Amino acid sequence: MADLKALKQKKLIRTAAVILLLLTAVTVWWLIPVRPLRGCEPEEITRITATGFPGAGTVTLDAEETLRVAENLYQCKAKRAGISFGRMGWVYQLHIFKGDSLVRTFSVIGSDRARDSMFFYKPASGSYCIEYLNALSEKYSPKAPK
Repeated sequence: MADLKALKQKKLIRTAAVILLLLTAVTVWWLIPVRPLRGCEPEEITRITATGFPGAGTVTLDAEETLRVAENLYQCKAKRAGISFGRMGWVYQLHIFKGDSLVRTFSVIGSDRARDSMFFYKPASGSYCIEYLNALSEKYSPKAPK
């Protein structure tokens, strides 16, 4: 009887240890900053198309604009700020290409929030270049008639 009780205690301790280890791993994963443009160097990005410029539809940024946005996203580090599942909306949606392959779709919601796949992100360092995207919006949006 004592052996059965000791065996149950060991099993309970092992289960608690595994659960604690999993919780620790998930917490560390959640808190570690990530790069919005991970897996690519800015120079490898061949094209960025942007949606969200009023009246302009989807715009393909020129080479200089593409490099500037790519460098900004590469230098920025972001922390997860919540799950975006079921929540919609964005100010600018960027489609990032390497060659002819789409490597990432990144939605900029504001200067302090973005969405990439299932998560919202807040910048830990750097920014999402919202001011530059706003300036591009002015450049690419059709001018109102006078």
